[in-house]
Amino acid sequence: MKKMLALATVLVMVFLTCAAMTAACGAETVSLTYLETQPTEEKTKLTRAMLDAFMEANPGITVELISTPNDQAMEKLMTMAIGGTLPDVVELNDSWMAPLASSGNLEPLDGYVAASPLKDDIVENAFSLGRVMDNTLYYIPYGLWGLAVYYNKAMLEATGLEPPVTQDDYYAVAKAMTDASAGKYGYSFRGGIYGVPHAMMWMLSEMGSPAYFDADGKCTLDTPEAIEGLRKYAELYSVSPPDSTNWAFRECVAGFTTEVTGLLIQSNEVVAICNDEMGEGKFDTTMLPLGSSGKVFDTGGQTGYAMSSKSQNKEAAWALLEFLLDSANSREFVVSMGFSPINKSLADDPAFSEGPVKVYMEQVMSDKYAYAQTPSYLPEWGEFVMNFGTTEVQKLFLGMQSAEETAKILADYLNEAKANYDAQ
Repeated sequence: MKKMLALATVLVMVFLTCAAMTAACGAETVSLTYLETQPTEEKTKLTRAMLDAFMEANPGITVELISTPNDQAMEKLMTMAIGGTLPDVVELNDSWMAPLASSGNLEPLDGYVAASPLKDDIVENAFSLGRVMDNTLYYIPYGLWGLAVYYNKAMLEATGLEPPVTQDDYYAVAKAMTDASAGKYGYSFRGGIYGVPHAMMWMLSEMGSPAYFDADGKCTLDTPEAIEGLRKYAELYSVSPPDSTNWAFRECVAGFTTEVTGLLIQSNEVVAICNDEMGEGKFDTTMLPLGSSGKVFDTGGQTGYAMSSKSQNKEAAWALLEFLLDSANSREFVVSMGFSPINKSLADDPAFSEGPVKVYMEQVMSDKYAYAQTPSYLPEWGEFVMNFGTTEVQKLFLGMQSAEETAKILADYLNEAKANYDAQ
């Protein structure tokens, strides 16, 4: 009888071990779904390669890749969330986080990170971006979209000035580069869609704070320091092409690469564009200009990975996230997509530490640079960035309203949005 009981115990243990370690038993018992929300041909190929590598390293887990066009992604995410079918792992834009997290559909990741080697390798700037809502880590950027200053080396040399360090330097260099009669201007002013974050950068950097709201929940954009930053930013329009009132990404980059403008503030992938269209050696990069506070706060949005709180296989889903965020597995993805890496272990990698692209990693590691605490959890934030804020800032540099009036309008809009959010 004792031998039979012992045998039964062993069989139970083997069965449980097989259920937990499917690779050893040759059975696939865990299936995950991964939703890609910003697909391109190249990016989907890179993502597929990483998922295949994960499955090869974890033969007990399969991952189904689902893709949806970016312009349909938010609607699809919310439909899935309402139906309780949000995929195990989701590619998430930070502006989509609020409705998903507040409805309980995103899994907090703090506990997982605390027990992972990632906690010591991922830069704090990346973690802070994932904690903008309730100070809880709901997603982790897979790379950092950063902004930096591009300058035309010949145009700068002609001014006799050094690359700008502060906001005041930036205006001085742009003014010295400007010769309207020759069709030359200092700055590729982004007056069109998504231009308002550039104005916010000047305001927050002048304030010396990354926060759009103070401890009492009041918007900070109408403080005297923020107003001064906005005034300084609007002054740049006077040393920019007149039609830049409506310039967006394409027009700003084209203005710089055709040498109409001498300064540009743009993201990582523009290094490759400038190399192709201007030729290597004709431009260089430097850090974003510091405000009077001695700090600068990057206001760019980010995209990364999140986990569904409704996942039936959370341990496997975290294993996938951990794999995707590991520097050895993500390096090719980060390089190909033009991001700055979130991994400290990649800081000295030549792909990120040499040439014009190195400034992005230098900024991430600098104590003078941080990301703004963008209130992307507010449902109105997308409208504010794309339309409302853009229109109001345009009125300022067209002389239709003052910096004080513009700042108050911006702050009132966000105060109302936050009051609505808090009430819900």
